[in-house]
Amino acid sequence: YFHDVHIWNIKATGAKMVFDVAGNPKKPVEHFEIDHLDVQAGTAGHISAARDWNLHDLKLQIADGSSVALEDTQNIKGLTQNSKKSDANAQTPHKYEE
Repeated sequence: YFHDVHIWNIKATGAKMVFDVAGNPKKPVEHFEIDHLDVQAGTAGHISAARDWNLHDLKLQIADGSSVALEDTQNIKGLTQNSKKSDANAQTPHKYEE
């Protein structure tokens, strides 16, 4: 059970996935602060069973055009554009900057 985590100043290129988060519904992954995340990845990934996340200064370039899939989450702030459904067959990489 992870909680009260602060991650900042991360830059990644050539990543397969940005988020691969699966908490337990009875003990969600909670109280995360993620700042200054700059990632180029093949796919956006997913966040499930999580609550009370604040994400700031995100720069995500997603090759397949996908968005972060949210399931069983509450109060996830900072992913508004990246949490919508998008065309996975897009010809150009998806870019998101907050």
